[in-house]
Amino acid sequence: MFKFDFFLKEFVLQKCSRKELMNRLVSNYDEFVGLDPVTMSRWINGITTPPIRRQILIAHCAGCIRDYVLYSSFPPAPLSLMSDYGLYVEQFDNVYHSLLKDIVNKELFSFIGKQKNLEKIIGFYMNKMLFHKSLRESEDINIEMFYLAERCDNKAESFVGVTSDTSLYLSKLKIKFDYPELHVDDSIMVTLSFFRSKQDFEQLVGRLLSHILFNYFDKKGLFLIVRGARSMNWFDSIGAQKVCLIEYSKEHGNVYLYYINTHIFFGNALVLSLVQEHVRIHNSKINYLARLDAKLN
Repeated sequence: MFKFDFFLKEFVLQKCSRKELMNRLVSNYDEFVGLDPVTMSRWINGITTPPIRRQILIAHCAGCIRDYVLYSSFPPAPLSLMSDYGLYVEQFDNVYHSLLKDIVNKELFSFIGKQKNLEKIIGFYMNKMLFHKSLRESEDINIEMFYLAERCDNKAESFVGVTSDTSLYLSKLKIKFDYPELHVDDSIMVTLSFFRSKQDFEQLVGRLLSHILFNYFDKKGLFLIVRGARSMNWFDSIGAQKVCLIEYSKEHGNVYLYYINTHIFFGNALVLSLVQEHVRIHNSKINYLARLDAKLN
């Protein structure tokens, strides 16, 4: 686990000079307007440390964001935020959020394709949601999804997905709002997810967040479909904006549309910790397979 000054010296400044880095930061991000050489020097020498939101932008600007996630140590989140997060994830061990489907030998799968082709994987549950009727036959919306299922029937036990066809997705739901500061055409949409357990949540969300961070970090915002009071409380606490009600349901819980700036979202230590855990597990598996292959050959 590296401190940020070590990361700057051993990773970032190996790829670009201090002057070049400062010019890039000031030119590309509003967060660095007014950055001066003294402040940069203090960061490099470990006298002061920029907040996580600036750290990840520095790593992204230098093209070493994966190294930042893999090796950096993040400061602990405030206790109030930890409490909200604890309540948020505990709910997934509740039958309210469960798919009520016993699966013993579950495996992790990924899907990339049309919304319509997802129905055989998630339709048995999503069809209970009224708003889904506007989406399920869509052949023009592309979805990327990660899910846990048994190989024999390929029906999701837990799942989470994302689409970059945000404007089209919202139009299918007939959602209109007057918030010009929400960048619909430069955002992605995290679709409604379900988790059988807290363990499933951590596995799938870590995978999804890693995918978003490494592939969509340049997008200005994230739209999220959120269900239930504890989920709403969590997204409220990290600075997300409630945009509108999508569906009212006493049986399944109200469904809302939220929005959050991408840089603010990944400037959260808890969010980055989920990404870090996934990346480290993935890296350890790759290293193990590489060592095994070397022994066999």
